[in-house]
Amino acid sequence: MGVFYSRAKLCEKCGDAAGKRWNLIAAYTSAVFLHGFYDVCAMMGTNTSTLVFLIFIAVMYVIVHKLVKKSSAQDREI
Repeated sequence: MGVFYSRAKLCEKCGDAAGKRWNLIAAYTSAVFLHGFYDVCAMMGTNTSTLVFLIFIAVMYVIVHKLVKKSSAQDREI
């Protein structure tokens, strides 16, 4: 969520209203989806839901690590 929010702020500074809107929507929906998925897995309480949750966490960490690494490589002062 933070990456999308920071991209929205960058788009705002550059005058890109469409980019700002898209990134704010992406920030909100990613947070809602990720928390909702977590809640569903936690509330089900089955072995299958626990396994799905652990796989989800592992995949999420890999994706987030790559996304933050890419974003930090492109970091610049605004």
